[in-house]
Amino acid sequence: MKMNIKILGTGCPKCRTLEKLTSEIVAENNFDAEITRVEDIVEIRNYGVMEIPGLVVNERVLISGGVPSKDEIKKLIEKHIKAKKIEFSQDILEIAKFAKAMSHPVRVYILKKLSQMDTCCYSSNLVEELPVGRSALSQHLKELKFAGLIQGEIESPYIKYCINRENFEKAKILYQNFFGMEIKNNTNK
Repeated sequence: MKMNIKILGTGCPKCRTLEKLTSEIVAENNFDAEITRVEDIVEIRNYGVMEIPGLVVNERVLISGGVPSKDEIKKLIEKHIKAKKIEFSQDILEIAKFAKAMSHPVRVYILKKLSQMDTCCYSSNLVEELPVGRSALSQHLKELKFAGLIQGEIESPYIKYCINRENFEKAKILYQNFFGMEIKNNTNK
């Protein structure tokens, strides 16, 4: 199975070093892997990484906030390859993505408001009624947009936001299926 390796970072010297060392390890050991760079701060934060660089292998963070030696990186990758971990289904990954996007009351409010409107809404309208500043609102909107629950349209100098109806319906179905599961009766108390 092909490994999906991501280098998390903004292109700083440490990020480039981690990418170089990882590429060398993959080539020297004939690992079947694709290496990509993730430079978007919101996407990096979604991995729970607060310090860059980071190394993610098959959606699992192996390194955060530093550059270990080449030998240590190799050992971490090999340990990950040998570990018998389950792979999450696409449904589980999407439920988690939507849940994370909805993990703040401001975002839930925005989704509720947009889903009940026939038209789109400008961020300036939202900032007037929410107990957050413009920069915080911008981050909340970015999280919702990253998850695909809303979409933004630039009408300079404003950004107009609407619910992404297709993904909103997808989230509703995923949640209905998830919460509609029968819970096993556990007799152990």
